[in-house]
Amino acid sequence: MSHHSPGYSITIRMRYPNRPGLLGRITTTIGEADGLIGAIDVVESQETRTIRDFTISAVNVTHGEQVVAAIRGLEDVDVLN
Repeated sequence: MSHHSPGYSITIRMRYPNRPGLLGRITTTIGEADGLIGAIDVVESQETRTIRDFTISAVNVTHGEQVVAAIRGLEDVDVLN
């Protein structure tokens, strides 16, 4: 993949169950898609679920779309925005 650009970053809001290992699966999927995580912010946390914003640097628009597609492929993870 080409050069990641801090000038091209996306923020993906996700909702998923509070289960051990699920955050790790999400971050691994982002890394395997060659996304570079800049920040992870908790938006809402309840007993059974969490909503977080992930800020990810990508190479370009197409690469950003590929990262989102990889995340959408995860079971139990809802991409909200």
